[in-house]
Amino acid sequence: MGGARGPPQHATGRGQMLSGVLTGAPVWVWPLLGVLLIIGLRAMRNRVSRVWPFTLMPLLAILAVNAVAGLRPSPELWALFAASYGAGAFIGWRFQPRWITGRDDSRVALKGEPLTLVMLLSIFLANFAAGAVTAMAPHLASSPGFQAGFTLIAGLASGLFLGRSLAILNATRSGLPKRQ
Repeated sequence: MGGARGPPQHATGRGQMLSGVLTGAPVWVWPLLGVLLIIGLRAMRNRVSRVWPFTLMPLLAILAVNAVAGLRPSPELWALFAASYGAGAFIGWRFQPRWITGRDDSRVALKGEPLTLVMLLSIFLANFAAGAVTAMAPHLASSPGFQAGFTLIAGLASGLFLGRSLAILNATRSGLPKRQ
């Protein structure tokens, strides 16, 4: 009577679902995740960077707009995206200056910070989750709560990139700090 039993049925189902999500993702997703991790981890160190890449960061909004458009959004959802994008830009504009330690005409010195990693992973995970939910539970993907949550994350994260870029471009050109 007291023989060994296998895992509970619900645990096996969750494992199969997770396996399906991970193996069903397009192959290009995993190298992209690796690149985003490298970029985010590098941002955690003090560094001197060229300014021009920061002019491209707001282009992430194109990906966010495309992802939100894929939800077949209502005007209210677009309004939520615009509001969250604006809020993200404002927050990025306010926070980024604390990480700028110097700037000249073509380079900027930045303190290490974890926000870049968090933002990149948030955008990646939100898009990954949206794709997985759309494929596995389209009724959930079309629910107002899911769409609002996704739109809020996409708008905030891409808006943060805009605000941070604008703060870097607007930074006083006081020169770069001396190496210590």
